[in-house]
Amino acid sequence: MFDLIDLLLTVKDDTVYIIDELERSLHPLLTYRFIETFLDKYEGFTTQLIFSTHENYIMTQHLFRPDEIWLASRNDNSISRICSLGNRKIRYDKIIGKAYLAGEYDVVPKILM
Repeated sequence: MFDLIDLLLTVKDDTVYIIDELERSLHPLLTYRFIETFLDKYEGFTTQLIFSTHENYIMTQHLFRPDEIWLASRNDNSISRICSLGNRKIRYDKIIGKAYLAGEYDVVPKILM
């Protein structure tokens, strides 16, 4: 959390922040609150936060529009692809994180037993 706090204390315009695994050891609610606070602090600024995560709890339309959520998957040949949820018609009340885990977006990892 200490690595992330500077983003909230020092508001910079025209900046792109890139964070790999934003949730790294953070409680899901703390991760959610961080994003919510970031979006509030930077409203009206031309600043962008790009991050990767394995946390489906934050995949919500309360925080993001569908076109702001991109999903990555890897096929059987280990070739990765990304797709935007903006290319799909998603109802405003859809629980995106739940639909993701149910495999509705064709990007849930295949677990071999």
